Parts: sequence; structure tokens; C-alpha cells
Amino acid sequence: MGYIRSCACICALLLPFLASCTGNGPRTQIPPQTLGSDLQPHTFALRTQNAASATMNVHSDRALPDTAVSLRSSSCPSFPTITISNPFDFPIHIRIVSFSVTLPCAPQQPLFGASFYQIQPQLPVVTPVKLGDATVKGRVVTFTPTVQAFTLAPKSTSQIVILPEASTSDVAFPVAPGSTTTLTANASNLPSGLNFQYQTASGGTTYSAGCFNAFDSNGHLVPPLQGIPLVGTPSFYCNVTPASGNITFGNIVTFTITTPKPDRAIFEPDGNPQGFACTPASQCNVPAFSVPTTYQNFIAGNVQDLRLCAPATPSVDCNGVAGDPQGGSRTSVPARRPFQVLVADDPTYAPGTANAPVPWDGLFRMQLSGACILSPAPDNNNGDTPPNYTDDEQKGVGPNAEFDVKPIGTGTCTITTSEDTRYIIDYSNPANPQPRTATLSVTVGG
Repeated sequence: MGYIRSCACICALLLPFLASCTGNGPRTQIPPQTLGSDLQPHTFALRTQNAASATMNVHSDRALPDTAVSLRSSSCPSFPTITISNPFDFPIHIRIVSFSVTLPCAPQQPLFGASFYQIQPQLPVVTPVKLGDATVKGRVVTFTPTVQAFTLAPKSTSQIVILPEASTSDVAFPVAPGSTTTLTANASNLPSGLNFQYQTASGGTTYSAGCFNAFDSNGHLVPPLQGIPLVGTPSFYCNVTPASGNITFGNIVTFTITTPKPDRAIFEPDGNPQGFACTPASQCNVPAFSVPTTYQNFIAGNVQDLRLCAPATPSVDCNGVAGDPQGGSRTSVPARRPFQVLVADDPTYAPGTANAPVPWDGLFRMQLSGACILSPAPDNNNGDTPPNYTDDEQKGVGPNAEFDVKPIGTGTCTITTSEDTRYIIDYSNPANPQPRTATLSVTVGG
């Protein structure tokens, strides 16, 4: 089942002396037309020899001279691209009222979307705008844009790109090496945003993307993410589909989660399950990768940071999520009386999943200094730990462990715990993974 694609193009050139369309095949020239500044939109009606045609209604904020418009023919099924150019040194404001394209054959897909973006000069930040979705009747595909007003920058060329879509949330994007692309520009209901930048690209030149929450309104993981090995807790994902052919994004591709949470951000393409740990600023460096002709989900989420606390209430977990303590952590303890210390790590950040060949080794690396030592007394899971924690012989079995600490004087007791570098996931630096550490300081009373 084929789909409409940009083998043809409509050049809707709203000003004189504009560049003509490129490509091969016969085209039909129509007499020059004038777009006035009155409130009535101007209609461009174009036809080609193979029965493809297009109609576009546009209103401008100023009177314009005669306009040259052409429409190249195309084979069926294919979709023309509407090109709008402004060659002058001043901006022009337009309002796209409606447009439709009549094809030589009836399209087989039920959903189509149109997106608007500037192609020349290429902008430093690529943020396409979804014009709207189409209604299809026979061979006619019609759009009444929900977003209509645009400004054509001086000496610029913009496009309206029409692509089949799997969801009405899809937006068309150009492949734009060197620019920052905002994948979540039209997804205002997400908990955060996702940008990415790449210096080289090959293959396809256009793709569509739709971004969605990872959990539904009932708190259940959405079906597209079920059965995928996940690292951390996903927040949202973006479904990326090339318009035609694979797209390879080259060199180091930098993804940025725009609103970092207190915990470490994780980026994960589901085509090759692995988690890329981001910097504290939520910048994730990913090696070159290709997006297949079907689709690929880009998953953005978080892993809980390594946490360390001394519970104010015995046997209650004081390691909250995202800085929200459940039981409260002590800042001071009595002298001569052992006290609990809880260490918590995100279990999905450690191997033991499909991402790693070896299990978690069960040991946190502990360092104590000052007025305390680890208690030498055995502590064989004697029931004084919160749920899901273990105190197996003071070994600190991960990902949640309890230790007994013994004061040896008065002053400050400083406890530092770290992950074992042999058993953590850090695909952003696989040769030299960086363990996370956490430090707790308590005052030992006199």
C-alpha cells in the first residue's frame, strides 16, 4: 500500500521574481496572479498534465505584486510540497485559510497531516508547526489549518509538508544537521521536552514524530513501551518515522531533556535496548544511529539517584523519590548507641536486565570517617529493615541495603557509599563507567 510522498512540488511564490521549482517532469504555468491586502483570501488554482491539482487560499497583510506559481506533475501516489518564498528584505505576514490537493489516484491511508517550517536559511532551532489534519474524500485531500498565521522572514523559503501519519499528534520534521530540533514542540501535555542535535545525516530528508506520555491516566505503562527493556522510570517517548528510507544521524548525537528532574535523566532508543546516562544538566550523548523505515521510540526517563539516610523512625524508609523523604533522615545521633543507615539505588540502573550479561554483585562500596565505624556485630536480616531492604551480614546487598553504624566518639560521622564500577550501566561511557556516590554526615552527641 503506497502513500503520498513529495515527488512533486507546488511553488506558491507570494512575491515576484521568486525561484522556480526544481525537479523533472512537465508542469503547467498559469498567468501571474495578484494577492491583495483585502480581507478576502486569494485562491491559487494549479493543474498538471497528469490530472494532479492543488488549490490554496491565502491572505496577506499587504498588497503584493503579481505572483508566479507553478505545479510540477508527479506519479501516483505522491504528494506535492507547497513552497512559500519571500525574497525581500522585510517580513510578510500571511494567513493560510485552507488548501487541498487532488491526486490522480485515491490515497489508501486514512490519516494525513500538514506541517509548516522554514528551510532557507536553516534556523538554529527547528520547530515545525502542525497546521492540522486532513479530510480525505476520494482523490481529494483537504486541510483547514487550526494554526493559520505565519510570518515569512526576509529572504526566506518555507514549506508545507504533507505526510501520512499514524497519529493525529504527528508533526513533520526536516533533517537539519547542525540545528537543534525540538521533537516535543507540539506536545504541550508532556512532563518535559526533548531536543536533539547532530552534525551529519544521511538517507531520508524528512520524518514525522509524535510524542506521548509513558503512562496512561490510570498510571499504567502504555502499550508501545510494554515488553521493552527499560532503564529507570520512563516519563515520555517520541515515535519517529522516516518519510522514506532509513535516516542515519551521525557523529555524537546530543539529546537534551529540557526540564531536568532531581534524579539522573536517561535516554533510551528502543531499537537497540540500552540506557544512556545523561549529565546532571540532562544532556545525553549518544553514538551515531539509524532510524528504520518503520519507526523508533525515543524514550526519556529518570533513574533514582543513589541515596543515603539515617531513618528518624526505625525500620522506615527515609530514602524518598525525587527529594521527598518518606520517614525523615536524622542529622544527629546519640553517642554509644548504634544507628541504622539505609542505602538505596535504582534497581533498573544495575545489570540483571536484558542490558547486561552479569547480575548485580550485591555490594555497595562504603567509606566511614570521623566518629563512627561499621558495626562489627552480625546482622542477618533480623527484621529491623524497611520493606525491600536487606541487612545480610553487613554486606550491603543492593539495590536497597541497611547497615548498622557504631559511634566511636563524639563529633561528625561521615559516611560515603558508591556503586561498583563493574556492575553499573553507563552506556555513555562504557569503557570507563562513572559510579555515582552519596554522602551522609551526622553529628554524634556527647
